[in-house]
Amino acid sequence: MTTLWPARARRRASPNPSSPVPPITAISTAPHTTGIVGRVLTYAVEIAVGLACLLAVRGAGRRSTWLGWLLALAGLAAVGHGAFALVT
Repeated sequence: MTTLWPARARRRASPNPSSPVPPITAISTAPHTTGIVGRVLTYAVEIAVGLACLLAVRGAGRRSTWLGWLLALAGLAAVGHGAFALVT
């Protein structure tokens, strides 16, 4: 048995006052959530991804010249940005 108009069903969403919702924006943007270890790890991963792009240039260049150049540019940008961010 199917309903003729399922969208016409009554649906009322009311907030539950007994369970307050934490301010997600304030939690996710709090300055204490990103420490020095998080920054260093983030930029180390960025450098690793850049190096992986640079290693993939040769194989991708055989298949498509523009893809090789794009990977080379992305790899240099990632390594450069990660290294610069680590020293500043």
